[in-house]
Amino acid sequence: MLAGDGSLWVAWLNRYVIKDQNFWKFVPNSSTSWSTRKILKIRTDALQFSSDSNAIKDIWDDIRPKSQKVPWHNLLWFPLHIPKHCLIVWMTIQDRLPTRDRLQNMGINAAALCVNCSNYPKTRNHLFTDCSLEDRLWNIILNVNGMNASHLTWNDMVYRAITS
Repeated sequence: MLAGDGSLWVAWLNRYVIKDQNFWKFVPNSSTSWSTRKILKIRTDALQFSSDSNAIKDIWDDIRPKSQKVPWHNLLWFPLHIPKHCLIVWMTIQDRLPTRDRLQNMGINAAALCVNCSNYPKTRNHLFTDCSLEDRLWNIILNVNGMNASHLTWNDMVYRAITS
């Protein structure tokens, strides 16, 4: 927003969200999106950088929360990664996939049992390691890639991947 001259997104935000009002004084209404509200919330933090000629990377490093990297970060973030796949793996590692057990916990009416085996509730662990159909598929994929199939839990697979 501060240095976005020529940016289509900034032009759209100014025209249709802020509606050419003063960015520093703009008060969001109930229809303002969550992400725009978050941007507006850090305006005061950004103000101290607006007069500096720091690079965007330096500003980001100064204002972002810093924490220790998780042990599995190299499984996701590496050169030539595919963002869609990384998001799915990240959600899986965090046990945030919308599996049937999670949908039910959110109050969404979904059948509990796995559609492939009809024996057990569909959970992350069932999806990747416990279902008989998925077990056969994993064995085929591993064999095609010259790897031995062994029954591991999801957490064991992640541990093996990060320590290899």
